[in-house]
Amino acid sequence: MVKKAFLTGCVVLILVLTYGFNQLRLAHRDIDSISPELPGLAAVRASGLISDLPSSIAYYNTASQRVTRSSVLDEDDDPGGTVEQGVGAESKVTQMVDMSFPAFVLTWADGRQFVIDTGFTESEARDFGRRSALAGAGPIEFHGLVADQLNLTEVKGVGFSHLHGDHVTGLQAFCRGNADFTLVQTMQQYSWHSYLTRGGAELLNGLGCGIQLLLDDTRLLKEIKGFPGLYIIHAGGHTLGSQIFVVHIEEGPYTKTYILAGDMANHFDGIKYNVSKPHAYSRWLVPENLDQLYKVRGWLSSMNQEPDISVLISHDKSQLVGSGIPVHQLSGLSQGL
Repeated sequence: MVKKAFLTGCVVLILVLTYGFNQLRLAHRDIDSISPELPGLAAVRASGLISDLPSSIAYYNTASQRVTRSSVLDEDDDPGGTVEQGVGAESKVTQMVDMSFPAFVLTWADGRQFVIDTGFTESEARDFGRRSALAGAGPIEFHGLVADQLNLTEVKGVGFSHLHGDHVTGLQAFCRGNADFTLVQTMQQYSWHSYLTRGGAELLNGLGCGIQLLLDDTRLLKEIKGFPGLYIIHAGGHTLGSQIFVVHIEEGPYTKTYILAGDMANHFDGIKYNVSKPHAYSRWLVPENLDQLYKVRGWLSSMNQEPDISVLISHDKSQLVGSGIPVHQLSGLSQGL
């Protein structure tokens, strides 16, 4: 009887492992097949030469977590790995960095708003914290839902850099009262998923509020009707439907351009020095197209060197703080989970 149970357990384990490896193989096959082109500098600048640009950009950080630097950058290529090439005193001493999980909010002069990524819910933050603790991360702090801090009647559009849970689960709280917004996706983000983005897609498709708008065109900079100055680039690399947002902000007589790059890197040094995430992460945890990410990071780095363009990534808290864009403190729960 014991022997039979043991053999049954072994068979079940083999089947589970076989299924898991097959899902991983399919995810790598699909992501490696995507290598979209990116717009040039002239096209990015020209897209801001219109009227009625948004008047401000801000962000709300839904959670924070201390993680090891080696969990966000490939140690072999990380210039912060040696004192001679170190890029930050804190990193050299502690080898820890702060991750953020933000939602970005764009506002136009008439008060309408567009939200890019909606961050965590408390339960998703709790689950994420448990998983990341296995890699040496510190306790995660959940700061609150971004929906609790906004006048939802003014939110007219929502979009996502990609459909991982730390970017989308906060959307559920937007379905309140007179919620009336457009949920904007490229056709690629809407239609093609791996096992890691399928849950996010199901959340969006079964939301029960908002109207879905699919951008099905071949333009590299995809404009969004009703939100002048905001564009989406289908980029791939991180997930099948990873998107980059380009937004032009009217700052008095000048225009400032922000490129919101999501998880194309998890630390800004990944952009600055074109350093990938750890091999184990990109190979086993989140299947990524390393060649496409190398191209995208190089493009982002070149854009960021322009004086009127700033690249922002989601998970580098110190980079967001140093960017100078306003941060609104969430007033919800803030404690180690």
